[in-house]
Amino acid sequence: MVKQNGGQLLVLNEPAHCRESELTADLLAILHVYRFAQASYSCRMHGRLRYRKEISEAPDIPKS
Repeated sequence: MVKQNGGQLLVLNEPAHCRESELTADLLAILHVYRFAQASYSCRMHGRLRYRKEISEAPDIPKS
């Protein structure tokens, strides 16, 4: 449409894409997700252990 009307389209800020930069970006994204998942898992496990300790030490819960 631009060419039909005698215009020219000029891209000023086109990021350079190469295989290495795309691979690096993908690996960083994977590491970020993995780190978040590990941190989330660690927090859940810590909460479960604390809950288990509170239950085992509760005086009103009968021990079997």
